Amino acid sequence: MSTPTNAEIMKRMNDRAKAEGRYLGMAFWEIPCEEGSILDVPTTPEAEARLAALRAERIERRKKEHGGDDANVINQVVRLASLDAERVYRDLSRFVIRIARESDGWHVDFDLQDTKARGGGPHYIIDSDSGIIVTKRYEQ
Repeated sequence: MSTPTNAEIMKRMNDRAKAEGRYLGMAFWEIPCEEGSILDVPTTPEAEARLAALRAERIERRKKEHGGDDANVINQVVRLASLDAERVYRDLSRFVIRIARESDGWHVDFDLQDTKARGGGPHYIIDSDSGIIVTKRYEQ
C-alpha cells in the first residue's frame, strides 16, 4: 500500500465536498466572510490591555536588541497597524501607508492609491512609548 500524494488527497476531499454540496470552487482566501465569523467576535478590555502590554514588551525588547533603531520601531508600528487594518479591510494592496511621528505618537494612515476613488482607509495613532493603539478611525 502506497501513501497518497497531496494531489490525490485534495482530489478526494474536493470530490467529497462536491458530493455533499459544500464545494465552492474557490481558494480559501477568496471566500467572503460570513456573519458570525471569528473575526467578528468583540474583544474584551482585559484582552486588549493584555495584548497592548505584550506589544509594549516586544517593542522594548527589540529596542534593546537593536539599540532603539528607528527603522525597527517604524516596522513594528506599521506591522501593528497593518494587522488591525487587515482584520477590518482584509486586502490592503489598494492603500499607500503614510507614517509620521508627532507629539502625540506615531500617526499611521492608509490612504487610497487611487485619489479619485471614494472612501478611504484606516487611520491610527500609536503611543510612541508603549506601542499601544491610542486611537483608530475607519473610513469606508
